[in-house]
Amino acid sequence: MKQLFLFVSIFLSLSACHNRSWDKPEQVLVADTIITELSDGSVFSHSMTKLRCDSEGLYFADYMTHNLVVLDTLLYFKECLGQYGQGPEELIGLLDFHKKDSVFYILDDGNRALIAYSSGNKYVKKIKLPTSIPFSITQRFAFKNSLFYMSTGADNSIVAFNENGDVVTRFGGGEGNENVGGSDILLDNSVIWQVNAVAPIIKAYSPNGSLLTECDYSKIPFVDAMYDRDFPNTPTYFKSIVRDACMDGNRLYVLIADRILYFSLEEDIILNRIYRLPPDFHSSIATRNNVAYCIGNKGIARFKL
Repeated sequence: MKQLFLFVSIFLSLSACHNRSWDKPEQVLVADTIITELSDGSVFSHSMTKLRCDSEGLYFADYMTHNLVVLDTLLYFKECLGQYGQGPEELIGLLDFHKKDSVFYILDDGNRALIAYSSGNKYVKKIKLPTSIPFSITQRFAFKNSLFYMSTGADNSIVAFNENGDVVTRFGGGEGNENVGGSDILLDNSVIWQVNAVAPIIKAYSPNGSLLTECDYSKIPFVDAMYDRDFPNTPTYFKSIVRDACMDGNRLYVLIADRILYFSLEEDIILNRIYRLPPDFHSSIATRNNVAYCIGNKGIARFKL
C-alpha cells in the first residue's frame, strides 16, 4: 500500500494540466426521465442546494424547507430528514451533506454545525464547526475516516477537523481573487481534490497536505469567456463560476452554467468531454455508473452520459 501511494504521489506530482486540446465539441444531453413532483404529491421548491446519489437512492438538500429528502433508486419518495429551528436537533439552512453507512451528516448554515440524522428522522449528534472556517454559499465538505474536510471562504485553504470540532490540519490556500469563495472538496483513496468555485482551477493534494498537481482549465473557450480575472472577489462578495462538482470512480464532473465538464483522472487531469444540459437543469449534479442527475427549476432530470 505504501509503494502504491508513493507511486501515485510521484506520478501526480510530475503530471500537469498542459499539452492537450481544450476545444472539445459539446454533446447535448437529453433527459430520459424528469420528475416534477414527488410520489407523495409534494412539489419541488426552488431552493434545492445539493444532490447526491449512491446504490441505495438519490438525495437532495433543500435550503428553504430545511429538509434532506431521500428518494429510492426508482426516484420514489422515501422520507424527509431534519426539522426547522436553532435547537441542537434542528436545521436552518442546508448547504451540503454526506452519507456514511446509514447516517447523514448535514452541513447546516444557520447553526454553523454538522448535524447527523439516521433513517426515520432520528437525531444522532451535532458537531460544531471550528471558528477558523468562514462560511460562504458555495461551502461544501467531504468526510472520510472520521475526518471532515472543508475549504475556507477567505483564502481557500483546506481545514481537516474531527468529530469534536478540533482542527487536525490546515493546508493550501493563498492570496488573490482566485483564493476567495470556497471550493468543492472531493476524496478518493489517496488524493484530496479541490475544485475552486471562483476560478477554473483544480488542485490535488496528498493526505498530508502536499500539493501533487494542479490544472488551470481556463483555456476552454466558454470558460475563458465567463471567467473575470479582474473581478474584485472578497470573502463576503464573490463571483462563482463552478456550481457543483462530483466524482464517479476516476471521473471528475464539474458543473459550470449549463455545461458539465468531464475530466478523466487516470493518468492526468484530462478534459475528456463537454456535455450541454437543457434549459432549467443546472443547479447541482450527481453521477453514478455513467448516469447524471441534475437539479433544475422544476425538479430533477436524469441523463445517460
